[in-house]
Amino acid sequence: MSELKVRSLKEVKDYEIPILKGTVFDVFEGIPQAFVGIAGEAGAGKSQTLMRLVADLSKQEPVLVVLTEQSPHRWKALFKKYEVNEENVRVVFKYYIDQDFIKKLGSREERIIVMDSISGAVPEHKARQVAKDLRSLVEWKNKWLIGSLQVRKEGVAGGEGVEHMIEVSYEITYFQLKPQNKWILERLRPYGYEVGDYVRLIRNTFDKIRGVRNTNLVAVDIDKETGILEFRELGRKEVE
Repeated sequence: MSELKVRSLKEVKDYEIPILKGTVFDVFEGIPQAFVGIAGEAGAGKSQTLMRLVADLSKQEPVLVVLTEQSPHRWKALFKKYEVNEENVRVVFKYYIDQDFIKKLGSREERIIVMDSISGAVPEHKARQVAKDLRSLVEWKNKWLIGSLQVRKEGVAGGEGVEHMIEVSYEITYFQLKPQNKWILERLRPYGYEVGDYVRLIRNTFDKIRGVRNTNLVAVDIDKETGILEFRELGRKEVE
């Protein structure tokens, strides 16, 4: 029998969080290994942001995409705009996330699992248990989980249980620029934005893993000629 290795607390070093680099989220210092949520109201651009993210990730390694709402034809059409490694994008259709399905995810070879969307696939009365099971994929199976969450007036769809499962959160807002948005307008004008235009902004609202609140604002724009999403860093300021 091998001897049990015991160390004093002083000998234990702070672990280094593996960071996923080479993606649209490099402006937020990469993506830590965690359960990452991309939240926003309907039409804010959550699915397209996920698609762009998967396109970046698939150039590095296999990605498993769980589709709970979106048509696969829409995903395929948008992926054609990027240099997507189609061999590295695997897709599963699941309208209802339960314990059995989560166990199957844990046995998959892909480290990165992207879900579009979580809110509609998790029943509210089971949200806390599902949250616990999904978090175990990160903690015990060394997975990255990245999913979209729909925000409504009353909060995140699916209730507190769904919101509780997220460790790192990015929020997308879509709104019309007004004269009082001086700070934002000053940084958007070089890209052709003026008062009255609509803009998508994304920011990191909280980060339980790295213990920091990163309020970097990033403009999410669509190139008119190619249709490709562009992410432009604006700096550190709260959305007005």
